[in-house]
Amino acid sequence: MSAAEYNAIVKKYIASKFFGELKTQLEVLVDAISSVSGKYVWYNGYKDEEDNEAVIEHLERVFAYELYYQWRKLMDDNSSDLTLNGEISKEVYDDIILKQTTFYFPDMVLHKGQENKDKQMIVCEIKRKHSFNPNKFKKDIEKLSWYIDEKRFSAPFKCGVFILVGYHLGECWSKNYLDTIREINITSECTKNIICMYYEANKGSSNKLVISTLYDLINNPNALTDKLKK
Repeated sequence: MSAAEYNAIVKKYIASKFFGELKTQLEVLVDAISSVSGKYVWYNGYKDEEDNEAVIEHLERVFAYELYYQWRKLMDDNSSDLTLNGEISKEVYDDIILKQTTFYFPDMVLHKGQENKDKQMIVCEIKRKHSFNPNKFKKDIEKLSWYIDEKRFSAPFKCGVFILVGYHLGECWSKNYLDTIREINITSECTKNIICMYYEANKGSSNKLVISTLYDLINNPNALTDKLKK
């Protein structure tokens, strides 16, 4: 199956779940991710034997910076009034009652400024397969759930997106991952507004993008969009 055919399936899935400007912006994100070539997905030219976390962070940034570039290009082509920022600070309530706050730095945000409550569109967290495990998945999903929760966030995003690079969601999804998600205080409605994406781009083969809402991933793993072609 070609990259264009995968994108058509993904966009059909998005159209079944989201509407209006959010649907349009998610489709732009799909095109941007699909434009990232394999050399940015499988780049392994950095080694630090003393600090494995630094290696992983560096490798994730190789993909993230190219995604930022491709996303910005498409936004400029479509004359978007939104702004794409990388690792900008967002203030989240750690405790709803005590109003204690913590600053987080999501990998990417699509919005119209920090204070515009009506135009907080998409917030993204990115992981490569080398750094992917149940606890890190739980942490990123938990952060995304905060970003879209109006009780914790004064200007909540409309959608949270978790992007997994080089590792199939269906392959990694197991009881361990499901159990970690159940430990999070997250509503069913919230899981419908969090999208999990898997992206693979290899030399000599088609780019493959697969997506599912967290709700579908939890309740029906077979609903992954690469199954829709059957």
